[in-house]
Amino acid sequence: MKRTMKKITAMIIVAGMLLTVMPYVGYQNVNAKTTTTKCPANKGSKTKTTTTKCPVNKGNKTKTTTTKCHANKGSKTNKIYIYKSGTKSSKKTKTIRVYQTKQLYFKGMGKAKKIKWKNSKKKVAKVSKQGILTGLKTGKTTVTAKVKKTKYQIKIKVKKPLKIKGESVGGSQLKQGIFINDYYASDKNTLISPTSINMALGMVLNGAKGNVFCPSNVERNQQVYVTPKSEVEKYLGNKLDKYNDYAKKIMDAKDNSTLKIANSIWHKSGIKLSDTFENAVKKYYYATTNEIPFDNTGADQINKWVNDNTDGMIDKIIDNIDKSAYAYILNATLFNGKWTWKFDTSDVKSKKFKKFNGKKVNVEMMEEESNSYYENDYALAFEKTYEKDKKYSFIGILPKAKGSFKLENLNIEELLKKKKKDQVQIGIPKFEYAWKNNIKSSLVSAGVKEIFNKYIPALNPMFDDADSSNKYVDEIIHSTAIEMNTDGTKAAAVTAAVAKATSIRTCSNKILLDRPFAYIIKNNKTGEILFIGKVVDPTLK
Repeated sequence: MKRTMKKITAMIIVAGMLLTVMPYVGYQNVNAKTTTTKCPANKGSKTKTTTTKCPVNKGNKTKTTTTKCHANKGSKTNKIYIYKSGTKSSKKTKTIRVYQTKQLYFKGMGKAKKIKWKNSKKKVAKVSKQGILTGLKTGKTTVTAKVKKTKYQIKIKVKKPLKIKGESVGGSQLKQGIFINDYYASDKNTLISPTSINMALGMVLNGAKGNVFCPSNVERNQQVYVTPKSEVEKYLGNKLDKYNDYAKKIMDAKDNSTLKIANSIWHKSGIKLSDTFENAVKKYYYATTNEIPFDNTGADQINKWVNDNTDGMIDKIIDNIDKSAYAYILNATLFNGKWTWKFDTSDVKSKKFKKFNGKKVNVEMMEEESNSYYENDYALAFEKTYEKDKKYSFIGILPKAKGSFKLENLNIEELLKKKKKDQVQIGIPKFEYAWKNNIKSSLVSAGVKEIFNKYIPALNPMFDDADSSNKYVDEIIHSTAIEMNTDGTKAAAVTAAVAKATSIRTCSNKILLDRPFAYIIKNNKTGEILFIGKVVDPTLK
């Protein structure tokens, strides 16, 4: 999204998602047998690491020199070592879990100018150009690194992900944010809104079929049993009725001064929504339903709604309407929070921000003192509240490991249980950026598959028409933007779905976000995670 943002004293986050429902007619050979993968929380490596803590010089205004503590320095916890091909060590098998990320490393890797990575089974795990290994599904693979004529190799076994315990009403919102994980692997600023995504999926859930038989091999007349509705329910953490009640609670709890949530359905002229679906989205999600021509004028209407409900932060979500689409299901979430205690202009200092590649950029760091912080083996964090009632909070999260990170490895849910009472100086850099992507593949990886299956009538209950073609979700577009400054945070999220038919810590008392960090914005009363993001370079727009 390219536009000039207003200079407002607020942090601005905008998120959007587009879900398209499409029709499809006809059968093809397809193996629709699915395995639902549960999203884990990385509870940490079984390798025990010990961090030596240096005492904080509390209350002493005398200038002192402190020794830096290097947490996890030299630990092999986040690395997998690979060895020259043909050696005994290269034949050993190393284990990671689904969604877990490890850095592959061999002696001399840092000096190698060009490394060619190969992976025998790309569906089991993926390897980046930087040698970052990510588990995708259970299975075995062999990873090879070639430097000139020398080959390094290791066998990898990917195990099931760890389970998250104690999930909140409506499912683990944080988990759902974390495990839209494909985009956190990249060295780019990223931002998603679990609230926006879940609201859109909640509406879709009301139009999804429960049990469907799908042809796996037409020639052999074989059929497999699939459950599109159950997959969405599992992802959201509740059955349809309970999630509808949860969604209504969120809608009723919103206050338009700080949090505004809007939902809408846009369907093609001549296509009627089913009464059951329309009544449900109006009752629980307060959604408006709109019959529009699926042409340029229709696209203008959708984009105007997006612009109006994000306070102009997202000016549009689509360029044009897919004429083969049946409906667009949209959620817009706008957050406009002012800090409980604003940063004073004298608290803004020029600092250096160190990126993953070691290069430094100049940032304006907003600093103040806090009387508490959070800490576990993987990260340090602090909380800064919004509004006088402290209903919402910004959580800044600084990983102890200084290399590339993924949010699931930080185990944020566990981190927020480790609160420590102590004076600490915190720092947040000013930043603003925009982000947009199709998150369909990530939802599939998280276990939501069959609503995207064009060979089954996954969303037929959404419509009341004589057309017996299979209705399914074609794509889910998520668009976000953010601006952070001394006054507070203004955040917006839009989620849209398109339906088609087919026939490390120092021992000084400081936690400054002066290198790549993560953050969340949450509702303290409901536990709802409104936004979750990662900043690798505050100067990137």
